[in-house]
Parts: sequence; C-alpha cells; structure tokens
Amino acid sequence: MEVKSVFSNIKFSLYERLVRLLNFWVERMISKKSCLELINKSGAKKILIMNSSAFRPGMFKQRSHHFAELLSDGFDLVIYRAPTQRTVKKWKNNIWLSRWIPDVKLGKKEVFYYTTSVNSYPFKKLLKNKKNGYKLIYDYMDEMTEELSYSNDIKLIWDKLDKLKPILCIASSERLYKKLNNHVPDCNNILVKNGVTLQHFSIERKYDNIPADLKPIVDMGKPIVGYYGHIASWIDINLLNKAAKARPEYNFVYIGQDFNSSDESLKFLDNVYYLGKKDYSILPEYGIWFDCATIPFKQGDIARATSPVKLFEYMAMKKPVVCTRDLFECYGYNGVLIAENEQDFINKLDEAIELSSDDVIKNALYKAADSHSWNFGAERIMSCIGLKGSI
Repeated sequence: MEVKSVFSNIKFSLYERLVRLLNFWVERMISKKSCLELINKSGAKKILIMNSSAFRPGMFKQRSHHFAELLSDGFDLVIYRAPTQRTVKKWKNNIWLSRWIPDVKLGKKEVFYYTTSVNSYPFKKLLKNKKNGYKLIYDYMDEMTEELSYSNDIKLIWDKLDKLKPILCIASSERLYKKLNNHVPDCNNILVKNGVTLQHFSIERKYDNIPADLKPIVDMGKPIVGYYGHIASWIDINLLNKAAKARPEYNFVYIGQDFNSSDESLKFLDNVYYLGKKDYSILPEYGIWFDCATIPFKQGDIARATSPVKLFEYMAMKKPVVCTRDLFECYGYNGVLIAENEQDFINKLDEAIELSSDDVIKNALYKAADSHSWNFGAERIMSCIGLKGSI
C-alpha cells in the first residue's frame, strides 16, 4: 500500500507540473498575441521595451518605473514588463503593460530595449534581440548580489556586455560608474543617479489627512523616526532594534514590503510600529509626519554601490536623514547625517530630530532634492540616444 501511495504521489506531482507548464505556454501565447496586435494597430515607428523592475499593483516606484514615464515622451509606444498581465493593459499615456515583451523582429520599426543589472534574461535571447535590430540600453542600477537579484543569466550578460554592444550603458552611482568604465571602456557609459518626482513629495502636513493607522501614533506627541522601503536582509534590523530600545521617548515607524521575512527580526517594542506595505501614491502622506528619516543599510557592497531613491524623497519632504556609513552616495548633503557606528547612529537620531525644526536645514534639503529630479536623468538618456522630448 505504501509503495502504491508513493507512485500515486509521483504521478500526481508530474501531472501538476505538466498542467503548470501547459498553462504557462498558453498564457504566454495569449500575451504574445495581444502585444503584437497592439504594436501593429498602434502604427508606432519608435518603440521602447522596458525589461526591468516588474510593474505590480501598489508597488513602490523604482528607477525604471520613473524612467518609463519620462522617456515615453520620446517614443510612439512603450511596452513595460508586468508579470501579472494576461493581455496588454494601458498604464498611462502611451505606456502599456505586458507579460510578454517582444523578442522578435518588428519589421522596420526603431526598437530600443532597456534592461538592467538585476533582471534575469537569457543572454542568447538578448543577443537575438540585438540581431533583430533592437538598440540595447543597459542600466547598471544595482550591485549584482544574491541578496538583491543574481543568476547565471545576469552574470553572463555582464561578462559579455562588450559583445552586446549597447548603444548606451548607464550607472546609478559613482562606484558602479567606475566599475562600468573599467569593464566596458569602449561603450558609451554615463552616470545617471537616482532622483525624485518633487511635486509628488512636496506636500504640507494636514491633520485631517493623516492615514488612519498613523494617526494614533502621531497623537502620542512623540518624535517619529521613520523608514520606508523593503524590510530586507540588507537593512540593519539589529541596529534599528537597539535604537528603539535606547530611545523609548521616540516612536519608530517602518513602512514597506517584507522582502524575505526580515520583519520577523524586528523587535516590536512599545515604541515600534510596522505598518506594512503602502501604495506609492499615498507614501508622502506617511513620510510627511516623520520628524527624521533613516536609511539603515548594513555595511557591504550593496550599501557602497546604492544610490537610495528614498534619500531624495525624504529630502523633498524636508526631513533630516540618518544614514549608515557605507552609503557613500548619501555623503555631502546638509541635513543628511552619516553614522559611524551603532551608538553614533542613536546620537545622530537626536541631532536629526533637533534639526527637523531648523528652516535653514529644511530649505537645504529641499534644494538638494530639487537638483536631483528624475527629469534631469531622463533628459540625459534621451540626448545620448538621439531622441528629443518635452520633459
């Protein structure tokens, strides 16, 4: 009976796998047909394909999401990768979401293909796209590590980047820009740091508009130390726990998606509140109530290579920021404090909260955010690929 049961389980497992595989190919064909129909009906001559950070409902906007919106002005059609879409769906303007993104020859259309250092895609397919006339744009947006995103495909694309001959290679930080220049010195390499959509984060505090889950915390009257972003392995949660324990007179508010069960390591003391994931559209309604903000990355390559998008968003809300020491891209801004060690991090929180009422510091933070608009980066990219828009 036991042997029969084992064989039955094996058969059932194989059946499940076959059904999943069949469903995958059916869904892929539906998506492909839908996408090609869109391209043909649109009459588009210049197309941008974005094989980058996936579009998902309620997501935090990342670098490539911002670029898709801004670069779309220079193209007739933008197709953005969205794994949850069965058929194509309009996002906004001329940007469409699609599970299947083109990897076939599209006639005489001028096709630009944007991919990044953290998106897994077979090198052979990318090479095929190149032969099909696609103009490759490679964005070295993050360090390639297992914690963020890593695969043999990602490494192979990096190793053979010179064979792909991108028309443009972009780096998001000084450290990555140096590595890019050393790796492919003959490519057209540029530095485009992360930025902010200023108007989205430039809001005023309105008591009547406090989100319901934040209001009881605000009503306590304690200074709020805030963080939003992934709750992930590269965040120094041990440091956050020590800071919360050392400063019971502050409330610590964390917002964001639990990336890999890292929230289980947070110690939920009486002054610690994890509010979970929030839609990007309402993020400023939370952040505006922080008295100071934090970017508490662990020491290491991820921190050293990262240009944190949240830095410029915090700045746009005029929030003093406390960062850990390996975040080199956070150095040199008035109102952004760099902590050398755990105790210094706690002390810097005190200093940042004091600075939160300093108009000179607040204005300096806003001015720094204004100089890091996403528009500047998008204009640079468009200029480098020979396109014009009205950004």
